[in-house]
Amino acid sequence: MESPDLDRSVATFSFLGQEFLLEDRALFWVEHRTLLIADVHLGKASHFNRSGVPVPHSIEDKNLHRCEELIRTFVPEQVVFMGDLFHAESNPANELFKDWVGRFTDVRFILIEGNHDRWNARLGRDIEVSARLELGNITLVHEPLDPEIRHICGHVHPAVGLRGKGRQYVKVPACIIENNRLIMPAFGEFTGMHRIKMQRHMQAIPCL
Repeated sequence: MESPDLDRSVATFSFLGQEFLLEDRALFWVEHRTLLIADVHLGKASHFNRSGVPVPHSIEDKNLHRCEELIRTFVPEQVVFMGDLFHAESNPANELFKDWVGRFTDVRFILIEGNHDRWNARLGRDIEVSARLELGNITLVHEPLDPEIRHICGHVHPAVGLRGKGRQYVKVPACIIENNRLIMPAFGEFTGMHRIKMQRHMQAIPCL
């Protein structure tokens, strides 16, 4: 497979001696040629529509299109969804995803099971499902563990506030590093954000 174009204007940082590229709320792990995507929440639009809250279904197509653009950019050997790939058990996005993932025959897909992913038996043979994954000396899980444990996770939907001149303020998704823990931003378009109260020993890498 071709190497990714590392000259792109993406955020590059090191975590536990490994190189990561942050692009569109996803991480490309250079040493393992692995694309990490957290908290897509496919089907959330359908869930809200059934509850009487009008949300455009095009959100699902947009999320998968963004995933596809990342795959074409970084040419990963594997894609790991870091939990909460789906939002609800039964919705049209389930079949949409199965059709989509089947197009990438040379990519390994893995789902780290999250609290919303309760129906993994229906995913078929195109994606592996696991409670956690060990890559090198780093553990991939959905929910945060103790920050002293070397791991990458999602679940929190972290964000930070940025202030400009005057009273300008904006909240943006971000990666949060605390000791040996890296919390990924939520990838989905319609997921919400949780502002993290930063402390001196923590590092935020905003998605700009």
